[in-house]
Amino acid sequence: MLTAIGALVCVGAIVLGVLTARQFVGLLPLDVLGADGAPGTGVVGSVDAPGTAEIHLDAGRYAIIVAARQEAAPGELARDLDVTAPDGAAVATGGGAQVTINASRDGVAARSVGAFDAATSGVYTVVAPPMADGSDATVMLMPDQDFAPFFAGIFSTVFGVFLVIIVGLVGFGLAVGGIIWWAIAARPRADQLAPRPAT
Repeated sequence: MLTAIGALVCVGAIVLGVLTARQFVGLLPLDVLGADGAPGTGVVGSVDAPGTAEIHLDAGRYAIIVAARQEAAPGELARDLDVTAPDGAAVATGGGAQVTINASRDGVAARSVGAFDAATSGVYTVVAPPMADGSDATVMLMPDQDFAPFFAGIFSTVFGVFLVIIVGLVGFGLAVGGIIWWAIAARPRADQLAPRPAT
């Protein structure tokens, strides 16, 4: 019985480990860059730096991400991104992203350099300045993550790892204890091995 309980607890630890790993993977910025280093599925629009593009944005907050083909993190833009709202009003782009993004794939490195709020849905005109060091780069926009859920996800992942370790150790201990108990119970007792007196 003890061995079976230990085995079930170990299985529970494995399931918990899989769920924790899935949650951790969900926190990673895997949708920033594609397999070839191009803008990933999470990017809603991009523009070469320097360059101009018209991008349809839903109302919300967007992170500004610079991607460049180099091993190190990309440099800085020469100035802030120029964004014009559908009504012609200038949008402030000097704010910071709530969750900093750093990603790399196929020799392309990307990192968040700012954020801005799109007050209304519509087509926004985005003008990207050149890079401060003159290098080639792409400016990408993607929805900014809320910090509170991201932090909660990190905390849950760390807690999940400790929980997996504790549950795994308990299950292993129960299983080993059950095996030892069965081994002791299966050994013949001394009174059973002693010869019976002749009658």
